[in-house]
Amino acid sequence: MTKYYPAILLLFLLLGSCSKIDDNLYDQNNNKKIARVLDADSKKELQSYSYNSKGLLDSVVFNGGFGTVYRFYYDTENRVTKRVMKESNSATIIYFTEYYYDGGNLSSVKRYDKGSFLISEMHDFVYKNGLIESYTLTQYTLNGDQGDVFYTANFDKKGNVIHSELNLEVNGGKLNFEKLDFTYSNKRAKNPFYGLFISIEFDPAVFSPNYYSHLEATRNSMVTTADFTFKNKAVVERVDKEVTSGSTTTNNSVIYEYLK
Repeated sequence: MTKYYPAILLLFLLLGSCSKIDDNLYDQNNNKKIARVLDADSKKELQSYSYNSKGLLDSVVFNGGFGTVYRFYYDTENRVTKRVMKESNSATIIYFTEYYYDGGNLSSVKRYDKGSFLISEMHDFVYKNGLIESYTLTQYTLNGDQGDVFYTANFDKKGNVIHSELNLEVNGGKLNFEKLDFTYSNKRAKNPFYGLFISIEFDPAVFSPNYYSHLEATRNSMVTTADFTFKNKAVVERVDKEVTSGSTTTNNSVIYEYLK
């Protein structure tokens, strides 16, 4: 499945509580709740979202490929403690992820396969002014091999991520795997995914309280650009994405629908 910044893989991790306008329509960060993500051309539903009685995200259904469902479990502070990934219309667990906290901060994220084998762990989180500045992702294999990926980020004065990198450990050194650069031209636009983790790996988008208007991403030889259209200058409505790999360029667009 293609990783789409910031909203194709919407797997939410709620960090902390804020005042609420309406539990039915707004999340803990006072942002409107996503209802669906649609293909802009065909209007085919790509993802749909449901919420529990507390107004927290309960599940996300992905309709592409074989179809998958993510379900979320919370502690008494409304923080995600477990996320389970299953096949649609099946009780078969594909992966599950557990979240651990040290005080108010996330300290460890462990991902397991259906046989409860530890696949990866995010650890050694470094915080600056309450923001995640870096962490290490260790990946494991059945034969005991392991490798590390290092995440680092830079922020603007408002706490928005403006640059992030993923670097691999290779022969004792570091090899860049991914670079992301974010542009913020809409000061009114709140990020509906702020404080929410929306992919199997961390999407830097979730660390920004404002919603960016342009993204440039380089991952190995693949270059992705994305431009965001806002409704009433405050709510993201559409994302237009272009991906170039070698001599091949593809374009697609998605639109967001919110609870009404």
